[in-house]
Amino acid sequence: MRKLMMTLLVFVLTTTLMLPGMSDAASSRSPMIEVGSVSGLDGEVKVPIRLHNLSRLSTGSFKIDDPTSSAFELERFELTPMFDGGQFNTTPRKDGEELYVDFISSDEGNNVNVEEATIGYIVYDISESAGKGTQSLLSLEEVSLQDQSGRDQRFERFNGMLTKERPMGDVLGTNEVNAAQALRILQHVSGDNPLSGYDVKNSADVDGDGNIAQADAMKILRNVTGLEDSFIQIKTNKLPNVLLDQEYHAQLQADFGAEPYTWSRGRGSRLPSGIRLDSETGVLSGTSTREGEYSFSIEVTDRNGNSTSKEFKVNAIESNVESIESLDPVSVEAGETPTLPSSVEVTYKDGSTAQEDISWTPVNTSQTGTIVATGDVGDTGLTVSIEVVVHDDGEEPYIAEDQIVSVENDYLSLLSIHTIEVNVKKAVYKMDVEAQIRTDSGRTRKESIPMHYEGNNKFSLATPRLVSGQTITLIAYDEFGDKITEKEYRLK
Repeated sequence: MRKLMMTLLVFVLTTTLMLPGMSDAASSRSPMIEVGSVSGLDGEVKVPIRLHNLSRLSTGSFKIDDPTSSAFELERFELTPMFDGGQFNTTPRKDGEELYVDFISSDEGNNVNVEEATIGYIVYDISESAGKGTQSLLSLEEVSLQDQSGRDQRFERFNGMLTKERPMGDVLGTNEVNAAQALRILQHVSGDNPLSGYDVKNSADVDGDGNIAQADAMKILRNVTGLEDSFIQIKTNKLPNVLLDQEYHAQLQADFGAEPYTWSRGRGSRLPSGIRLDSETGVLSGTSTREGEYSFSIEVTDRNGNSTSKEFKVNAIESNVESIESLDPVSVEAGETPTLPSSVEVTYKDGSTAQEDISWTPVNTSQTGTIVATGDVGDTGLTVSIEVVVHDDGEEPYIAEDQIVSVENDYLSLLSIHTIEVNVKKAVYKMDVEAQIRTDSGRTRKESIPMHYEGNNKFSLATPRLVSGQTITLIAYDEFGDKITEKEYRLK
């Protein structure tokens, strides 16, 4: 334990000395004003309002709208020294649940270059009666930032989000992240005082690798000392294998960072031939013709420059599988293990079908919302996915039944046209086909193609825009325009 304590002390001293050199990372950001996204349990939480890269700033004003949920009550606004008579004089005003803030340069309104600064913290009280996972949008409105001549500054603005749940890194349950949290994790690592409880262990795993280690404590300290301002993670744990000569599509997901995200390959990483990564959407897509095993790293960076990476492994393989049955969503109470199907129907290219066992990858159900579980399908080398809706105790959500009865697909080679016929239940009023469409530039983008209603609960589509072997998504809507079924299908 003494060795770990020395590690902690050395890190704090080292990073304290490094802090003056942080300007390079900050200077790469666009001019912006942002409201932080914060999580917390019962009691008070503090939401930061930050400025980035604003030159020649003299005056400013903005409003924070009412929280969209009554579970959060505005208490006060706490100014930082810089805006409380330091370089700026600030006047905050609370009007019900709305907050108005005006500030002006202390130096007779002269311009100030603000590289990175926190104006202050909005303090909200979280209701004890609010359910876990309750959220509220914190909307930034009526923003005005000007220089001393009254010229408006150009900037981006980003709203924030309040969520009732244990914050990442808050193993002590104090609604804040500090060095004491890192020390508690080091105690767990040394075996002196192991952590217990699902939520606590999940909040300790700040790097999202499924293991509580010294690296998590170090990441907390980087956050405390200002070297990082988020615990950004790549949520995707496994990618599906690539089928040769068939359209590939996989969506990478990130969390706990400040959106929008930018995606990239790790240095020296090689994706399967023909597969590309979209830097804006995090979608891997394309068609591969070269068999092999590929290991690569993917990096994601949030708008504030925080980044993380994760290693993936996929195989590019031949397959005799034509299609795999789509699985309906399931629900589970937060913190519990979902009951997932043990097998799935597989259709092979010779027309035969079989039930293949599924080996599921464990899923994290600590947070409410919808997550995606993936599993290996028998010995096919393929994976299947299923949506898992995580809910609070006693608040099980409604999950619509599958409204698609059957799907028929054919390919007219002479015309290069795919035909699709979908038989549906009576609740369906509209059908769309959503797919990755290749553009003239060679890139792909997701588009929705409306289907034609033939009568007798049947929809059809004939189009040259799809590719054989491509996986499409069939989406059914009810009479009110609400999505009631979403099902993947692989084309012939």
